[in-house]
Amino acid sequence: MFNKLSLKTVLIVPFILQIVTAVGLVGYFSFTNGRQSVDTLANKLTKEISIRIQQHVLDYLDKSHQVLRITNDAITSGNFDVYDFRAMQLYFWQIVKQEKWKSELFFGNEQGEFINVDINPDNGDIIFRIRTTETQPLRKIYQLDESGEIGKLLRVKEYDPRIRPWYQAAKNWIHLH
Repeated sequence: MFNKLSLKTVLIVPFILQIVTAVGLVGYFSFTNGRQSVDTLANKLTKEISIRIQQHVLDYLDKSHQVLRITNDAITSGNFDVYDFRAMQLYFWQIVKQEKWKSELFFGNEQGEFINVDINPDNGDIIFRIRTTETQPLRKIYQLDESGEIGKLLRVKEYDPRIRPWYQAAKNWIHLH
């Protein structure tokens, strides 16, 4: 059987088999290591993103808690009247204009009165929404000027805060606790 194989074939075939085996093994190990590197990187990125999201949520909740605590302290000490909408407008405006605290604050009561101060994301203007017993069922929406005073009337529309999810959630929470 070996008589029929030429010397050329006997020398070339093992050499080619060695090259193919070496290239195949290098390719396999490169692919495996590459996949492990991608998996490791993806895990690190996922963990880092999770940590950042968690920190952002904690910062947001901490700011909300601080604003609520300060407001509650002002109410219980008698320095803040939740039925003085003019004072509440300026108080909310001062918090919202700083932007580091909150970008939106609102208040509603059982009588259907409502006040809201927030930042218009399109142009950065501070917007004031109000609904009182005198304006019911309408809510007036104003732009506040740089000193927190009511400026231009932007629109008027019907609105009842008592049917909004945020109001219902707060009402149910109070009844539970």
